[in-house]
Amino acid sequence: MIKSSTIIVTLRGGLGNQMFQYALGRRLSFYYRVPFKLDKFHLRTNFFNFLGVTTLRKYALGNFNIHAKIARYQDLPFLSKVPSTRFTVWLNELNKILNPQSRQVIREMPYSYSQNIKNILRAGNNVCLDGFWNNEGYFKEIESVIRRDFSLKVKMSIRAMKLAKRISRTNSVSIHVRRKDYVTNLNTRRFHRICGLDYYYASIRRIAKQISSPYFFIFSDDIDWVRENLQIKYPVTLVDHFGSDAEELILMSLCKHNIIANSSFSWWGAWLNRNRHKIVLAPKRWFRKKRVESGIVPRTWIRVENDFS
Repeated sequence: MIKSSTIIVTLRGGLGNQMFQYALGRRLSFYYRVPFKLDKFHLRTNFFNFLGVTTLRKYALGNFNIHAKIARYQDLPFLSKVPSTRFTVWLNELNKILNPQSRQVIREMPYSYSQNIKNILRAGNNVCLDGFWNNEGYFKEIESVIRRDFSLKVKMSIRAMKLAKRISRTNSVSIHVRRKDYVTNLNTRRFHRICGLDYYYASIRRIAKQISSPYFFIFSDDIDWVRENLQIKYPVTLVDHFGSDAEELILMSLCKHNIIANSSFSWWGAWLNRNRHKIVLAPKRWFRKKRVESGIVPRTWIRVENDFS
């Protein structure tokens, strides 16, 4: 039986990564004019989560005005339910030949935006996409749509609204310090390391030369570490964790300028910033090992030298 054409995107990682995955699926649903669904299966039952190899994640898009249904288990092709290996890549190719009308699985080729977009568009309108897709090129064509989709579904909490007012009244600069799983999770540490204090101090000095009276709002999953280690001579507010990651990300986007970590969470905080004259500082090295990063950081953002701690 041939299933109706649908774009399905596998969700992996935390809020920032899920936003990238959603954005690609949304763009393709516009391109092909077919329904779009999100696969939460791997968030719930990823075998590696139970081994502690990867960080356990939950569905994180529910606080946004997104336009996608949740895929049922029976919507998912068999090959999307097995871990990605060289063997499954060959099975994907064999399935295209033997059963071309079935829903194909397209897995991301790391750090290769141009080849990925060719593979996706060539595969047609009945696919399951599995990857992280950390490049704005996948959805830039529908930027205004993505910005609307990633608005909050409900009003901010009173506490958040008070902070938003303070952000709007100052020459606000968000700083994001990502630590937790970059420190504790061995698999995550294979790819990511924490930006050192030198990166943050260099970024602060640079932005302080470009804007007057900066006021820094520091967001972090380890605010106690920030309080003890990051000393800034300018006005500062340490933003303790809110109940909603989405609310915290939107607060970051309300700042006039942004200093981000090598994190998709603060990437989106900066990208959603609507200030036409925003200055965004991002680490020059995104990954632990030197890799071809293929446009993770938009060209208009400023790259700052960084070491990892």
